[in-house]
Amino acid sequence: MRGPRGRPPHIVSEPARNRPPSPSAAAPRMVSPTDVAPAGVIRLRAMPAIALLLLLFTATAISAEAEAVELTTHALARPGLPLRIALRGLPDELDPQAPAGLEYALLHDKAVLCEGAHALERADQLAAGVVLYLVPPLELPAVELRCRVVVRDAEHHPAATYERPITALPRLFADAGAAVGTLRAGGTRAALPWLWAEIIARLTTRPPTLATCRRIADLSTAISAWLAGQRPARDAAGLHAVRCPIDSSVQPYRLHLPDAPAADAPAVLLFPDAHRGVAKHRWPVDRPLVDALTAAGMPVIEFYPAGDRSWSGVALLRARLLTDSLLARSGLAGRALCAVGQGTGAAAALD
Repeated sequence: MRGPRGRPPHIVSEPARNRPPSPSAAAPRMVSPTDVAPAGVIRLRAMPAIALLLLLFTATAISAEAEAVELTTHALARPGLPLRIALRGLPDELDPQAPAGLEYALLHDKAVLCEGAHALERADQLAAGVVLYLVPPLELPAVELRCRVVVRDAEHHPAATYERPITALPRLFADAGAAVGTLRAGGTRAALPWLWAEIIARLTTRPPTLATCRRIADLSTAISAWLAGQRPARDAAGLHAVRCPIDSSVQPYRLHLPDAPAADAPAVLLFPDAHRGVAKHRWPVDRPLVDALTAAGMPVIEFYPAGDRSWSGVALLRARLLTDSLLARSGLAGRALCAVGQGTGAAAALD
């Protein structure tokens, strides 16, 4: 182990306390661990040299373990888009002061899909972390891939190798399609998993940003969990779902419940602004408004402007037909109602 990677405890001495004076009282000695010590200082009793060396070795090993090398990457490899790779930590096999090199690649089995190399003037640059990028080819197999980083010493000998699995974008789409296919084959008409299926279908047509792909993966996992018997009332984004009595279409809604509900507070029917771009996969929450209403002890049912951004046609009709059932599902039946509208939803609140 190298000295800079771990420091031995700082051993201090001081005059003896709580003992009768003796000729050697002024001489420094080891004191009990129960004596008060400044932060970061370890006080030790006198001990054999072997025991002290064992303690120093243990402290050094703990320090080295705390600085373990870590390889992190994007969870997804997307065709033609940068794949971020980060390596942090100094392998024990390297001389911190000597040059080093990195070879990194994206692999499918033994086939190299793309690769790169990077030289370091000093190996200890790895302690602070190094960020690398690869650009996967436009054609990727629908499989799990591997990212591999080989660290070489000053003589170009391999000192350490690190690997991490990465999902290829086509594999993500294939897994999502399989989850939706299983849902369809099961014949369920439950609204929430079909809302997830609709959102997946929309997201797969969008640019494959990391956030979009992460949401596809989460929804695919949610469908599989539903089929396995896990039945949440809402999804991770706070969306509930119900089938509309007009056409049996799946319609989302949100239920915002106060932390401290007021027994005499009305239930708020919220008609949000149906601005351009609102869709089931992209339906933002007006958090300040919702927080203000729930802080006053009022539960809020937020309607989705389905097929009608002006809230003057089918969207308003859907909301009217669903109001009683949503109040009952939410445990709010019998409460006084208060309609609140934002933007284009203001007309619906006044109707």
